Amino acid sequence: MPGANLMRWLLLSAEARDQHLNWEADAEVCVRMLRDAAVDRPHDPDLQQLITDTRQNPAVRDLWTRGAADFADHYDGHVLRMVFDGQVTELVAHVLQPAGLPGCRMTILTQRAARESVGEQPVQAE
Repeated sequence: MPGANLMRWLLLSAEARDQHLNWEADAEVCVRMLRDAAVDRPHDPDLQQLITDTRQNPAVRDLWTRGAADFADHYDGHVLRMVFDGQVTELVAHVLQPAGLPGCRMTILTQRAARESVGEQPVQAE
């Protein structure tokens, strides 16, 4: 989808707030990533617009003041707990940085295996 942006959806969409069981924690990671990106790409108009939009959105605005010195350059390995069709699903974020496209990142979300879910331990052979 042209213009698709996972971070914009997660931070600004009411749908994302409904689907993410830990929306606030997931959104805080995104805000830390935006802080980091703003230092690396201060003249990127799309990035600056996303930052402006999130700072103006009442649901996200307070996240900018929390941990104001906290930065993150990616969320590779971050686990997102979400609800789809009434079912809780855990997704793992995998962040790819193509060598041929400096500054670009692609995030792939994969479903976490049931045995990896929080509170469940893999069965050990005896």
